[in-house]
Amino acid sequence: DLIIALDCGIKANEKIEYANSLKIDFIICDHHTPGEELPKAIAVLDPKRIDCNYPYKELSGCGIGFKLCQSLNLKNSWGKDVLYNLLDLTALSIASDIVPLTGENRVLAYFGLKLINEKPRKSIARLLELANKDGRIDITALVFFVGPRINAAGRIDQAELSVKLLITDDDELI
Repeated sequence: DLIIALDCGIKANEKIEYANSLKIDFIICDHHTPGEELPKAIAVLDPKRIDCNYPYKELSGCGIGFKLCQSLNLKNSWGKDVLYNLLDLTALSIASDIVPLTGENRVLAYFGLKLINEKPRKSIARLLELANKDGRIDITALVFFVGPRINAAGRIDQAELSVKLLITDDDELI
């Protein structure tokens, strides 16, 4: 009964109204410029909203999702490891979205790359292996060798396959 959309949804007014008619709520975490009317979601998190006073306007869509997780963590006291373990995916989104590597993006990417280099998620390690990338991984490796492989699933078949890949620990799926 709740969908959290990352990097999309800011102009999906009709689709979100349809979801609302089915009693499905939406939280939108987007970084694209909104249209004249915001979707009727329970929350629309987008620093490019005219009425948004958040100081950094260049977060990736997933970066905004990370900020939502930070807020939920403050409310629920999950612990810093929960957030830290999301930084690799956040860095990958920053690289894949080609957002400016400044401000918060730079900080999030730094710590995400640190995680990828010290304890890579199995799926990211496998994608780097397929790209013949070893040694120290930098943002360029994510931009040119990992991001396109993740994005290809949605262009060729189903984006859901990339999501399953990124969140699994099952060696058979990787």
